[in-house]
Amino acid sequence: MKEDPLPPNREGKLRLKEPYGWFAAGSGFRSSLSLLSDGAFKLFAYLSLQADRRTGRLAATHKELAAALGKSKRIIGSYVAELEVKAVCNVCPAKNQFGTTVYEISDGYWPYQRNRSCPESPEQRSYIESVRECFEGLGCVTGKFGAADIETARLMQERAVALALIQDAMLLGA
Repeated sequence: MKEDPLPPNREGKLRLKEPYGWFAAGSGFRSSLSLLSDGAFKLFAYLSLQADRRTGRLAATHKELAAALGKSKRIIGSYVAELEVKAVCNVCPAKNQFGTTVYEISDGYWPYQRNRSCPESPEQRSYIESVRECFEGLGCVTGKFGAADIETARLMQERAVALALIQDAMLLGA
């Protein structure tokens, strides 16, 4: 008989060792195991762990993904194509090879209820990309432009905050 690795607490319920930073893997996640190649599944798992829980989206460059997974940019490109062809992710490609691509886990593979306020318009996507470029262009930041930063940029765009004001604020903060 196999022993349970997590002992129950006094009430007989299981406890999480780490209550934060984990991902709810549902039936879609399980089915992707047999659907995807090993490398594409690893990319899918990474995207799922890093994506904004409200939207199922992650914005990243192929270079960032390659570094995170210890793979080449070229193989990341083939894994991305596989995720898109097999309808596991919707991919909104960057303008060029250095730009940020937006990955959205498809509904059948995303275990959370999505915040469906409205999809990003091209204007909003451009605004967010401009904020990202300003952030990354400072050169003095060690973090990455994550889901919370995208949401903040989205809110600033909705409030009609001028890009020049954001750039000035970032420069002042740096």
